[in-house]
Amino acid sequence: MRLLILSCYMYVFVFSCLKCVRVLQQNGHLPSTASLFKNYAQYGMFIDARLAAIDIIAEFLKGLVAFLLRIILEMNIYIYIYIYIDFYLFIYMNA
Repeated sequence: MRLLILSCYMYVFVFSCLKCVRVLQQNGHLPSTASLFKNYAQYGMFIDARLAAIDIIAEFLKGLVAFLLRIILEMNIYIYIYIYIDFYLFIYMNA
């Protein structure tokens, strides 16, 4: 399904519709993908519509990077706890 927003004067409705779609994605009502925003960020669209789509893609990527960093930090915490426990078990067994 390809979703296209009809053109209007300076694409005023495009801004609101793109932001509304992103809010629906953030709340879990739509699948969280950036493909729609990528279509509006391409060459050939009105410049303000492109900028709005690029802002939403940047926000999307910022959330994705934050999620990945949180996972990496949690993995590092588990690794440090494992090393900590392993070190004290080594000392306890060799004491």
